[in-house]
Amino acid sequence: MAEGTQSGEPSASQDPPSHPIPKEHRSLDYLLSQIPRRAQKGLLTTCDLVLRCVDASPDYIALGTNVGVIYLFDRKKELIDRLKTHVSVW
Repeated sequence: MAEGTQSGEPSASQDPPSHPIPKEHRSLDYLLSQIPRRAQKGLLTTCDLVLRCVDASPDYIALGTNVGVIYLFDRKKELIDRLKTHVSVW
């Protein structure tokens, strides 16, 4: 076990945690405001749109939903695309 310095802080030789804690460097309100809260099923029926998964890269943020729609956000252009899957989950 590595000993801390005299000031009580850990030494620089300690390894970083194996699972770093994610940090939000910018509010995602601008992104979430572009996604509807409800989805239409057929002509007359609607349901709540629930975000089920998220993945991110330096260029994109992908958000998966409960209705088989993926929202792909381009971080550089700040544009969102709606991608429909081939399989219906209704």
